[in-house]
Amino acid sequence: MKPAVVRDKLREHRFLLILSVSYFVLQYALNAFHGFGYFTDEMYYLACAARPAAGYVDQPPMSIWILRLVVALAGDSLPAIRLLPALAGGATVFLTGLLARRLGGNALASILAGLCVIASPVLMVLFGFYSMNSFEVCLWTAFTLTAVKALTEDRPKLWLLAGLIAGLGLENKHTMGVYAFAFFSGLPISSERKHFKSPWVWIGGALAGLLLLPNLVWQMQTGWQSLEFYRNADAIKNLDNPAWKVMLDQILSQNPMSVILWLPGLFFLLLGHQTQKVRAFGWAYLILLAVVIVAHSSRPDRIAAAYPILFASGACFLVRLNRRWPAYAVGSLLILGGAAFAPAGLPVLSPDKLAAYAQTIGVIPQIEKGDVAPMPMWFGNRFDWDRVYESVRVVYDSLPANEKSTAVVYTGYYTQAGAIERFGRGSIPVISGHNNYYLWGKDGSNWNTVIALGVEEQKLSEVFAEVHQVGSYSRRFTNDTDVPIYLCRQPRLTRAEMWRKAKVYL
Repeated sequence: MKPAVVRDKLREHRFLLILSVSYFVLQYALNAFHGFGYFTDEMYYLACAARPAAGYVDQPPMSIWILRLVVALAGDSLPAIRLLPALAGGATVFLTGLLARRLGGNALASILAGLCVIASPVLMVLFGFYSMNSFEVCLWTAFTLTAVKALTEDRPKLWLLAGLIAGLGLENKHTMGVYAFAFFSGLPISSERKHFKSPWVWIGGALAGLLLLPNLVWQMQTGWQSLEFYRNADAIKNLDNPAWKVMLDQILSQNPMSVILWLPGLFFLLLGHQTQKVRAFGWAYLILLAVVIVAHSSRPDRIAAAYPILFASGACFLVRLNRRWPAYAVGSLLILGGAAFAPAGLPVLSPDKLAAYAQTIGVIPQIEKGDVAPMPMWFGNRFDWDRVYESVRVVYDSLPANEKSTAVVYTGYYTQAGAIERFGRGSIPVISGHNNYYLWGKDGSNWNTVIALGVEEQKLSEVFAEVHQVGSYSRRFTNDTDVPIYLCRQPRLTRAEMWRKAKVYL
């Protein structure tokens, strides 16, 4: 592309670009420098990055490979690892605005669509810490934009690019396949089923499969570990929500003010003459919504990536009314709603004020089984992981030298294991049966002394003849209060027998 063309494009989208960069700066500044601390999953992902593989029990490898590169180049500090999620947020705002322009909207429509992304509480959360979820939203929005161009401009070769994006998305998170299934299920219902006759659709699909191949080989070699994880997570960890609660969570998580834009956007996609070529995305959203309703899902973020196309479509519908005041009114409501819900998605308040805010307006959604904590888990699980390590360190250092050399820390969940690894920098050997820690610990040597936490005393007594509580730890703003730490000796079982009992895929 010639420099003059690039300058013209940037000038055309300058307001959208300013909005996107502003959102990136906001996300990065708040979460990298005022983000309380490591989120529990981030420390687990760092542990995964230290052990590169073609797959993991609970995720494909792409986000982990990227994290390994980040750590190699910039270290594992919060400013280092939270840069890319914030960039994904800014990119999603920009891509959503481009979607609005591609659907026939003007600059105002692109700004409105971008504002919907910025004002979405669930997207504030997803772009706030390192995980595969931020990349999934950005990649699916990029796929959507590419597919829209292929459909509206009748450019079948673009399916090759769409396949590349989908393949990267699958290597990032398997649920990208659910999005793709919903879209390609909706395509035959629309007027654009003719694209199935194009070889480029099938070549793009083959490319996506080729990119997923390393993970598929890993799955076959390890006995399809991820399938067991997904079954257990659905049956044991996730809450069982009725249909009305699933719908309510979708509205609240995307900002109640934005429903006045994305709901008309859905109907505009399904019924509008101008959007008939991209009608498949309207059907895709209904299919995805049906999936989470049938699954009684308690996780509104499961279909968060389906909303940018609805935001863009709704913005186009609004500006087609040929009245500026409705667009300005909706934009104002989006900003007000985003500001009101910002403390639920961004660390803009001090911890104490955040807990008070959450209690006052009742924004403590329970998305997994367990007792409700004083603040949302995506914030509560960022506090005091160093205390976990320090409490274990005290017990470990108190052991006699001859016993310490063969002792190991055993945790019930990857949360504690990741914290001990991150803050201990490998100075304390730690194992766990939770998710990929189970695979990492399968072939370890026998040991006679175990420091255990996150495990019930009764279960430990089934494995060890001697179990004594020797310490505890507490974390603020969570239900982790006086969590016991046990010293276990004299194993009743062999290491292999114990390890079979330790497996927890959740």
